[in-house]
Amino acid sequence: MIKVYFAIYLVLIDKGNVLLSKRKNTGYQDGNFGLVAGHVEEGETAFDCIIRESFEEANININEHSLRVVKILHRIAKDRTYIDVFITANEYTGIIINKEPDRCDGLIWCPVNSLPKNLVPEVKFVLCDVDDGKFYNTFKCEGVK
Repeated sequence: MIKVYFAIYLVLIDKGNVLLSKRKNTGYQDGNFGLVAGHVEEGETAFDCIIRESFEEANININEHSLRVVKILHRIAKDRTYIDVFITANEYTGIIINKEPDRCDGLIWCPVNSLPKNLVPEVKFVLCDVDDGKFYNTFKCEGVK
């Protein structure tokens, strides 16, 4: 029986820039840029999760009514399978700060059309085609046939 993990990502875009988070001490893709994100906890919805994670990681306050799912990614890795949900918010409040310096080496705004080379692979995959018209995609991690 396969265990499926459920992760939620915030695709926060403001004036053509996307908010990126540089991973540190997580055990996965450390040193690379990802998005504010996290795993859904028991009893949470995807929206509950991204609202919680956005505040915990970056001091971002989001109202559920401003959220919209932009992409669902079925990610297949060697040792696990993920359902990744990428969500955008058309409104937010709060002064964005790194509230998890033990797990994040900084938050930056980066032009969507000029992303850094050191992006987490699945994040790069989604950000490079978030507007491709496909709501659902699959992504096989390196080394998976």
